Amino acid sequence: MKSGPEQLDNNHFFEQIKRKDWYQSYSTSANYTITDVDKIKTIFATAGSSADVTITLPTAADNIDRVIEIIKVDTGTKNIIIDGEGAETINGFTTIELRTQYDFLHIKCTGAGWYVMANKISYDTGWVSLADWTATSSTVTHNLNVQMVYLDVNLFWSVSGADGNDNYDFKNMIIHAAIYGQGTIASTADVIIFQTATNGGVYLNGAGGISSITTGYYRVMIKRNL
Repeated sequence: MKSGPEQLDNNHFFEQIKRKDWYQSYSTSANYTITDVDKIKTIFATAGSSADVTITLPTAADNIDRVIEIIKVDTGTKNIIIDGEGAETINGFTTIELRTQYDFLHIKCTGAGWYVMANKISYDTGWVSLADWTATSSTVTHNLNVQMVYLDVNLFWSVSGADGNDNYDFKNMIIHAAIYGQGTIASTADVIIFQTATNGGVYLNGAGGISSITTGYYRVMIKRNL
C-alpha cells in the first residue's frame, strides 16, 4: 500500500469523487438552510417584494472544499441574505446580501469559514430624469453596507433614458469634479451623495472648466468588491 504524500493525494481524490453529488441545484422563494447532506451546489433564489429571503450556510467544519453558488433570479425589491452558520463568516462578513437581479455569490469552504471565489453584488438606480436630481446633492441609498473604499461607482448620462448608443460613462467625472469640491462622498455605509452644481450634474469639459447637465437622464450603477 502506498503511504506518505502520494497516498494523501489519492485519499483526497477519492473523497472528491464521493462528493460529486454536490452538483445538484435547488430553487427557492423561502428561507432555506443548506445541510451537510442535501447535495446542493447551486441555489436559484427569488425574493419577491414582501420579505427578504435568508440562505443559511452549512457548518464549515463539516464541509471542507465544498463549493456553493447562490443567484438572485428575480427583479423583486427584497434581498437574498446569505448567512454563515452561527458566528461563521464569508470573507470576514457574517452576512452578505444580493440586491439586484442576477447578482450572485460563488464561495468555497476551508473548514474554518467560507471564502469568495467570484461574485456580482450590485445596486442600479435605473434611468432617472435629471429633473429629479436634487439641487446641491443627490443621494443614492444602495444598502450594500460597506464603506466607499469597497465600492466601484459608475455614473451614466443619457439623452433618451434608455440603454443605447446615446449613453455616456461619467465615471471619471466624479474624480474630476472633486477637484472643484463637487466630487463624491459617502455619508454612511449605505448611502452615497453626489455633490453637484445647483442646476444638475456637472462634468469637466474640454476647456478644463466645469459644465452643467440639466436635461436627459442619469443612472448610478454600484458594485461591491469582496
